[in-house]
Amino acid sequence: MSADVVIALSKGRLQEPSIKLFTAGGVQGLKLQRFVAGTWADCVLGNLNLGILLIRDDDVPTYVARGAADLGVVGKDVLDETTEEVVEILDLGFGQCRLSLAVPLDQQDGLSNGNIRRVATKYPRTAEQFFRTLSWQVQIIKLHGAVEIAPALGLSDAVVDLVSTGRTLKESGLVEVQVVKECSARLIGNRASFRLKSSGLKIVVDMLRGQLEAN
Repeated sequence: MSADVVIALSKGRLQEPSIKLFTAGGVQGLKLQRFVAGTWADCVLGNLNLGILLIRDDDVPTYVARGAADLGVVGKDVLDETTEEVVEILDLGFGQCRLSLAVPLDQQDGLSNGNIRRVATKYPRTAEQFFRTLSWQVQIIKLHGAVEIAPALGLSDAVVDLVSTGRTLKESGLVEVQVVKECSARLIGNRASFRLKSSGLKIVVDMLRGQLEAN
């Protein structure tokens, strides 16, 4: 596997719009019948050879920070949770969603630190920063999935979770009471790659910026 520039794309909700954006910008070779996690695609953008890799969204910052990829596409929710050092380059404008505080229906009135002591979330760093701004003393319980069922099982008083339509929260008897952070897809880069592969990265970044301006 070799390429002038390697780009890591996120598997899941950002996968299709990412491929659509790159293809619209002139990247050839991404129209694959089966593009699943771990897939490597040899692509071209003009005279530039691209290697495009599809991986789990929470692995994208690691691949980029450690130099396995030069650029990556990842949600702001994941980016703000990572401790890896990457450069945030562009807001790509798709994959809009929000991280929100949600509580059981019967707890939505009189919201205070008195009735929210334990919060379940996949996003502990973001949640901790949010409650710190409120000066609330809250125990953060990190989960990797099924966050919305935590209050019903007595594990937590509330959740901080990613919300798109709100349907999952409603089905779990929860109501969104406050937006913690608005999120969308971001283009990130490896710091060293900007020095070593500056011309190649500039071609890709300029292409994406042009697509965003055109839309």
